[in-house]
Amino acid sequence: MRFIARYKKQIAAVFLILFIVLYNTTALADAFSFARKPMLFMGSILYTAGKPINNFFTALFKANSLSFQIASQQEAIADLNFKLNELGAGSEESEQSFEQLSNLFGATIIKTRVISSHLSAGKRIVILNKGESDGIKEGYAVITDHAVFVGKVIQAKKDFSAVLVVTDSSSAVASSLASNNNVQAIVRGKQGIGLEMDLIPQDAVIDQEYVVVTSLLEENTPQGLLIGTVASVKYTEGELFKRASLSPFFSIHNLSNVGVIIPNNIE
Repeated sequence: MRFIARYKKQIAAVFLILFIVLYNTTALADAFSFARKPMLFMGSILYTAGKPINNFFTALFKANSLSFQIASQQEAIADLNFKLNELGAGSEESEQSFEQLSNLFGATIIKTRVISSHLSAGKRIVILNKGESDGIKEGYAVITDHAVFVGKVIQAKKDFSAVLVVTDSSSAVASSLASNNNVQAIVRGKQGIGLEMDLIPQDAVIDQEYVVVTSLLEENTPQGLLIGTVASVKYTEGELFKRASLSPFFSIHNLSNVGVIIPNNIE
């Protein structure tokens, strides 16, 4: 035993050399190869069978995560709509609100009523019961009595006018953050129901619940009209700009009394 303990490394080396010689000069290599094939075959079957299971749990996790995000956004939108409904005003109060906004912006505001809303030539528009005879012209901004930007007049007839709402896909409005007028971007309509803020500088500080308003750069439109709140921000490393999804401050189905802003610079 002492002999083995003393020379165990040398004995192990001898056995290793003998094993290598036998492996290369006898049928031992074939035996090992034969035994390895079933093991590889079983491993392949287990891997193939486990792959769908792994994909299932991965998809389940992503679905749960997406559902949570959608539920959070819906909750935020519902909360916003509730707050706006609480601010709902009657006809007389609406008139007073437009007067206050007129003094605030230093511009004439023509109070009018939405008589219909529909798709026309693929565009989401609302029809107002006042037109050119009341001083309304194409390009004028339309707002609610809570200073929410609705859209722009795209056609004015004698007794009625058509407004392209800000959520229409063909709408594009110069915008900024209410908290930082130096952050300038473009708000585009999204499928007639949503909004997306584009061309946001990458170094701009913007996050969920930030309020987006009209910019001084938007023609015939006062600065600071409410557009929407940030729902999510999209950022890709290396790109020059960020994008953000917005929740509008109004629903086209709830529009009734609106105001058309007459710019001060008209002749």
